[in-house]
Amino acid sequence: MNRIIVILCAALVLLNLPACADNYGIKAFNKAYNKAASVAEAIDLCREYMDKTEKLADARDVQQEWMLISPETARQYALEKYKAEPDSKVAKYLYARTLENPYENLRLGHELTNDYPDWPYGYVMVTTTYLNAFDTLNRNDSLWTDIEEDSLCFLNLIDLWTDIRALYRYYKYQVFTGDYNGALKTADEFIRDGGTWIYPDDYAEILARAGRYKEASEKLRDYMKSQEIDGDKFVRYFHDRFVFLLYKAGAYDEILRHVQENAVVDSLAGYACRDMAFAFASQNRKDSALYYLNLAADRGYFSSRPDPDDTIFAAYQSDAQWKSYTTKCGENKKAADDKLIQSILPASDETLAPEIKLTDSEGHQVSLSDYRGKIVVIEFWVTWCGFSNKALPYLSKFAAQQDADNIQVLAIESPNAARNKIRYTGIFQANNYAMQLLFAEEDAEKEFGFEGFPTFFILDKNGHIRYRAFGFGENVTFDKINMVVKELAKE
Repeated sequence: MNRIIVILCAALVLLNLPACADNYGIKAFNKAYNKAASVAEAIDLCREYMDKTEKLADARDVQQEWMLISPETARQYALEKYKAEPDSKVAKYLYARTLENPYENLRLGHELTNDYPDWPYGYVMVTTTYLNAFDTLNRNDSLWTDIEEDSLCFLNLIDLWTDIRALYRYYKYQVFTGDYNGALKTADEFIRDGGTWIYPDDYAEILARAGRYKEASEKLRDYMKSQEIDGDKFVRYFHDRFVFLLYKAGAYDEILRHVQENAVVDSLAGYACRDMAFAFASQNRKDSALYYLNLAADRGYFSSRPDPDDTIFAAYQSDAQWKSYTTKCGENKKAADDKLIQSILPASDETLAPEIKLTDSEGHQVSLSDYRGKIVVIEFWVTWCGFSNKALPYLSKFAAQQDADNIQVLAIESPNAARNKIRYTGIFQANNYAMQLLFAEEDAEKEFGFEGFPTFFILDKNGHIRYRAFGFGENVTFDKINMVVKELAKE
């Protein structure tokens, strides 16, 4: 009998072990986090779980949440742990994740890969540092000094880390270093394993960079057909997009061959004509380059990309044809601005903004009518939309430049849980965003009649909707918003 009791007790202990371990796992954290009443309470919760969780994966997830809402306190906590345990690979890795200096990230990552060559997270740190820098630092930056040697870090990570993100990182490395055929093979493996972050037009661009122009053309054709673009619209857009793809790939000779072989000069849009000008300029064919620059302007081009100081055209800027081109671009820009101003919706009772239910980050009820007497600029956003998030710093910069007594800037989000309110409030505090964060308590998009994110609205001082725009472009969105706000301020 005693033996049976001992066995039963032992079994109960074993059954309870996973439950004990899960007490500070990520599922338990998420459940507790959803109940947090403030950013301070959420930070305390992060600290508690970082102290007590036994799994590195869970610690990483908790730390990531903490860094979103309060990067400074997350960094200070990680530093304290690292100082207390300088020989701990986990403490060093978690501390390195909080740093913003890529050189320091690489230094600590290299220490980890040297000291623990069979542990994947040193390689994670090294490859993450490069991945974050591929699209932000120029190729002359000293960060790239050891990148060829660090190719082994990307390959070792594939062997040690059972996550398809390792393949994606190697793909990005191969693209950056110019191994385009290798990048295509890695992309194929990544896609076979379920990866979805390499889009068909990106794949087509790498094909073009590899000199596989026919395959690039076929890939782009298939992609556009899958988007149900056909008929005259397909013919009109395909050549424009393919020329732009070749332009991004630097395949200027191929641009000329494609346009001439397909006899599509008459159908090219203005920006594609400008890409043709690049192609001729690369061959030092000045007259043809200037001809296509002027043709671009004749077809409405007015510089949505860096212009007119592109170095490839530097030698042309004293030419009369260049001056003609820039004059036309100026006229096109003014015409576009005038068209935008004319498109401002007329004030009428039919366009009065709906009174959706809103709360601020402290839970106080807010109404759009509270802002009567001010021009109100609104971005409706959601965190799962990359362009929504990308627009926030620009919206903040715009808000900081406005007279708060006359212009109110709002970022309105539709949270699914209290956790979102805490997270987004923390993000706004951590980034010192200048606009006001509000949460819609109902389906704002249905009330306002829009279907995508981000969508921007501008209300006049009487609460009428005077402007709406979907999407975000760095050099376009806030130029337009600025113009509309200035026009409404005149009323």
